[in-house]
Amino acid sequence: MEIVESVTIFSEMERVWDIFTDLACWNEWCRSVREDAKPEGYFMSEGQRLSLRIRPCILTLSIKPLVECVVQHDRVVWSARKFGLFAKHEFLFTNLGGAVLVTSRERFMGPKPLMMFLPEAKLRNITAGMLSELKEKAESQLPTI
Repeated sequence: MEIVESVTIFSEMERVWDIFTDLACWNEWCRSVREDAKPEGYFMSEGQRLSLRIRPCILTLSIKPLVECVVQHDRVVWSARKFGLFAKHEFLFTNLGGAVLVTSRERFMGPKPLMMFLPEAKLRNITAGMLSELKEKAESQLPTI
């Protein structure tokens, strides 16, 4: 299964990137995916394990993805294994000059019987919600003309 969602954020790349990679402030803006509280100035980096909580069904699911790749202003990739399933999540950042296109691509793999327990519509809503929340945070407090 693959879930792809995108959002255009009318803000500068630096702001969008800083908000997304600053794990200390994730819980201020991201309600769809929770991250364990981190100290101020704690930014995403390669080789790091995140501690995320999502709610794809009735119960909250805790996952600890490994950050595989962080290319400033370009991409973040992480992956996780849980209950025999494997997920790889890629976030791509495209500068549109005054706006940023953020694309989320997540691939899930595993035995067919286990894949049936992944509610695709709910996972898609979580991803879309996270992108929407990032947009809301990045577009808030923009300078007024």
